[in-house]
Amino acid sequence: MSIHPLGLSGWDELSTWGWDDAAQSWYTQLTPNGGGDRDGPRVWLADVPTPYRTEVELMVAIIQSTGAQLVEVLNAMRDKIGKR
Repeated sequence: MSIHPLGLSGWDELSTWGWDDAAQSWYTQLTPNGGGDRDGPRVWLADVPTPYRTEVELMVAIIQSTGAQLVEVLNAMRDKIGKR
């Protein structure tokens, strides 16, 4: 399993993303800045109900969940894309 920080502006303090070996799926845990870690992520995108088989599928889900632009999500994930 991998875990990477998600450097997305407004979501970059606690949000993470990575690859889940057991589920064979990409995932992300999204917490807006100022949100508390003790409450857990506000949005949890994982293999249920649909696995994210590609990083592009995960990026689309992040865009839909945060309202961010594609270029912002690409920049937030750029250094780790392709690394499990």
